[in-house]
Amino acid sequence: TWLRQWVTPRAQDEDMALRERAVYALCVPMLILYAIFTVLDAGALALGEGIWEDLLADLFGGLALLGVYVVTRRGRVRAGSIALVIVYLVVVGFYTVREGYQSISSLLLMVAIVGAGLSLGARPGFIVATLSAALYGIAALAQSQGWFTPAYELSAMDNVLLFAVLVYLLAG
Repeated sequence: TWLRQWVTPRAQDEDMALRERAVYALCVPMLILYAIFTVLDAGALALGEGIWEDLLADLFGGLALLGVYVVTRRGRVRAGSIALVIVYLVVVGFYTVREGYQSISSLLLMVAIVGAGLSLGARPGFIVATLSAALYGIAALAQSQGWFTPAYELSAMDNVLLFAVLVYLLAG
């Protein structure tokens, strides 16, 4: 199939091919989602109902993940893996500030942890897990102390839909 040619690992080493496959599994679905979100947010903006920050966040996420894909596809699997984890942490940071620490988007921290563990190994996975827990704790403390107020709250239905997307991303 056409998708298989885009996600088939090029690495000859079996361990490196597994790591490459993990990067693709966490990168390509989100890249497709960002493309869809970009079109939807651009359409909403054109109708006068959108928010510039949404479109910019979509473009940043999509371009960053495209960069991760290209770097990984060129054989720099470790660099692509590190970049993937960084992109996920930045995206979670954005959504945490925007929607608050209670947002379902914080599940993306799990994706960053799983991605680090699968594509970089156990030790980097534990480091990213520790960093993620610390960042989440700081965000919860800052919000509960009133140091920042989320700019936007998702509805219950938005959270359910986002949860479903993230669960399927983790399952992939």
